[in-house]
Amino acid sequence: MTPVSGSLEDYRIEALIGKGGMAEVYRAVALAGPRAGQPFAVKRLRPDLAHDPEFVRLFEQEAEITRRLRHPGIVEVIDTGFAGGTPYIVMDYVDGKNLRQILAQCATRRILLPVDFAVYVAHQVSTALAHAHEGTDGRGRRLGIVHCDVSPSNVFISKLGEIKLGDFGVALKAGSRASGPTAGAFGKIPYLAPEQIRGETPTPRTDIFALGAVFFELLTNEAAFPGRDPNEVGQRILRGKLRAPSELR
Repeated sequence: MTPVSGSLEDYRIEALIGKGGMAEVYRAVALAGPRAGQPFAVKRLRPDLAHDPEFVRLFEQEAEITRRLRHPGIVEVIDTGFAGGTPYIVMDYVDGKNLRQILAQCATRRILLPVDFAVYVAHQVSTALAHAHEGTDGRGRRLGIVHCDVSPSNVFISKLGEIKLGDFGVALKAGSRASGPTAGAFGKIPYLAPEQIRGETPTPRTDIFALGAVFFELLTNEAAFPGRDPNEVGQRILRGKLRAPSELR
């Protein structure tokens, strides 16, 4: 990896643009180096978790996994480091919206995404996942990474039409299992594969299942596995209770 800089001081933090259970994401602008003036996204471990060794380890694991990924369909990691004792990751800034926001706008306007656009998005995400699953890094080592959280909020669409998969925060090496505070709590219920719900080891098929649920939603703007609460959704997934998209469209 060729870093933009070695210090977070080389970026001007402008605005908070996202917040999750473990980290905060800010829009920033590079102040020095060959990319001075360009916008980036800076992901930092939440201050209240910065002194917890287990959360720091998990954040460092995310940085190690994501900086090995180099694919036009994956949000690229530019730099990693520590600032004030808090780990951070500098990533490409995708100027646009995530798929969850776009689907919400479609619901408000009572329209559906064009089928060809839905197919295009699913295809682009599938090529990104194929790279994570089967691709190699700069040293020729197989990546073997399972995203574990493929969902509309992690698919970003830029104003230029670029489709990028992001947030590998709970990603695992194929064949490994989650440990620590996030064990058994990764992913979002409507997109979990049965093996995730059962607490089994995720495999690349886990991501393919989630992509299928996302594709169903792209076509219909409804959940592939609806339910009144997470338990009902999980039981529906475990039973394989499916609907055809043509029932809704």
